[in-house]
Amino acid sequence: FMLDKALKPGETAGENSIRQIELVSHTSTTAGYYFTKKSSTSNVQCEVTLAKDEDGWVAGSFWVVVTPADRWVGDLRPGMIAELKLENGVFSFRR
Repeated sequence: FMLDKALKPGETAGENSIRQIELVSHTSTTAGYYFTKKSSTSNVQCEVTLAKDEDGWVAGSFWVVVTPADRWVGDLRPGMIAELKLENGVFSFRR
């Protein structure tokens, strides 16, 4: 999970605010490896809202569309889908 360094607390940013996201789904309906990264030929469909408190914690909410990745040739598990949309996601970290 990599965010655009230009994001500012208290603001909501759209497309490409998440620069890269990688995940492995273990559920049988979506099983497989998903990876999306901003590149010169593709954009990341997403939205991120950041907040920061006085103790240095940065928190946020997001949604993102993650596509299947070509990590291993021929690794098309039965549950792989064209896109995995994560909604109502949250994160926090300390600077």
